[in-house]
Amino acid sequence: MSQCLLFIETMPVSLHIVQVHTKDKRDGIPVTVHVRRDKPNQWQWQFETAQGKSKWHNGDLDELKNYWRALSLL
Repeated sequence: MSQCLLFIETMPVSLHIVQVHTKDKRDGIPVTVHVRRDKPNQWQWQFETAQGKSKWHNGDLDELKNYWRALSLL
């Protein structure tokens, strides 16, 4: 598991949004992940690249990991 995902998994429940900076594995494109943990097993996240921002997503940690893998993030 990446250090970014480990940080996200262990972050406390809070209304504050945290920015996590990473890159995609294929092209090295910088990606900013805006994330917060709004309930004990519930996260909200949004991905941002130079092309723009995704819509906000919410779900459990497994859903977040699936998005992470689909985007090939470090």
